[in-house]
Amino acid sequence: MSASPAAPAVPAADRRQSVQSIEVGLRLLDVMADAGMPLALKDISQRSGIPPSQAHRYLRSFINGRMVMQDPASGRYVLGPMAIRVGLAALHQLDGIEACDIAVRELALTWDYAGGVAVWTERGPIMVRWHQGNSFFIPAVGLGTTFPLLGSAVGRVFLACLAPTRTAELLENELRQPVSRFAETTPAEVGVLRNQVREQGYSQIVDHFTPLIRGIAAPVFDLQGHVQAVISIAGRIPPSKTEDPIRDDLLARARAVSNDLGYAPGRPPSLDA
Repeated sequence: MSASPAAPAVPAADRRQSVQSIEVGLRLLDVMADAGMPLALKDISQRSGIPPSQAHRYLRSFINGRMVMQDPASGRYVLGPMAIRVGLAALHQLDGIEACDIAVRELALTWDYAGGVAVWTERGPIMVRWHQGNSFFIPAVGLGTTFPLLGSAVGRVFLACLAPTRTAELLENELRQPVSRFAETTPAEVGVLRNQVREQGYSQIVDHFTPLIRGIAAPVFDLQGHVQAVISIAGRIPPSKTEDPIRDDLLARARAVSNDLGYAPGRPPSLDA
């Protein structure tokens, strides 16, 4: 999966007014946050592009402010209690559903697809945000829509990201429905589907509720790697068979929201028990 979208460029006038020393310090903290493990001074210097002597001065100040701690035995550095406090406070103030909603609204307007945000409930995946785009309309979907696990892109992502015990009853009921096109699906086939969605990081279904419409859905993870929500878009099947900028944009925005919620890039997601 590709990296998250780059941050917008800062205007030159704003850069001149900023405090350069703070920006340098933040680079060091960013390197330590991305590492997810204690780092030696040389590693911090190398990854941040800051000379060791300069990095060391910043780290000493951060230690004094409890933003960083140093292991006396190994000499390696880790984020300290103040950094944890600031991070948790930021997460508490960030509304994950609202962040997903902003991403989906921008997707719908950019590509003229319909888009939504779904969360998991006892009844299954339910749409809690919905945008129609500029002109595209899907009458079968809207706020409050409950999605099937096998018959929707949203449902398949939850099926892949949740522990089997969370989805077992709903899945069994769905497989029992005689009118379902998935009524003959075997447990082995469900397992293959789960693994496929996990590996590619999204789900896509063609003829999604409406003929010639495709739905694409991707998970948004929180700090602990649990699925917070699923964002999705649906629209006409694109003519290109090789490139898919709409799917790529959806995945990039899902990763960006996950990062904002504290999910570390490259970390394997946790099956929600």
